Amino acid sequence: MDVSFAVFADAANVSTDGKLNILGVFDQIQVPSFPAAHPMMRVVLRLEAGPAEYDLHKDVEVILLNEDGGRLAAVKLGFTVGRRDDGESVTMNAVMELRNVAFEGPGRHALHVLINGEEKRRVPLRLMQVEAAPTPLASDAGERA
Repeated sequence: MDVSFAVFADAANVSTDGKLNILGVFDQIQVPSFPAAHPMMRVVLRLEAGPAEYDLHKDVEVILLNEDGGRLAAVKLGFTVGRRDDGESVTMNAVMELRNVAFEGPGRHALHVLINGEEKRRVPLRLMQVEAAPTPLASDAGERA
């Protein structure tokens, strides 16, 4: 089984007719200070399995690690590969949620995508500290109008 692509996104779903919808793909998170928690992110995967894998059980695990190798989050799902009448590869979409991930500091993080324990893809995620944008004062807004 291969991972055709893997991305972080703000939102994603698979429609009833099988279309994959992805909104807000990102590879970096900017925060004003650390530690910081990211309330919700989706990991979106497209998986492809050949005919030799029809009817086999697969475990897919995504593990988010910091740059020191510390585990920040992990999600696992299991499924059985379907079949196609024409004997071609089967494509499957998966949307996995990571909630309230805590980041201790800036740096390069990585999502590791494992299938049956074997790493198939690595997705970088960079955390950056940026100055918070100043909020306009109510009196300033009125003076400009």
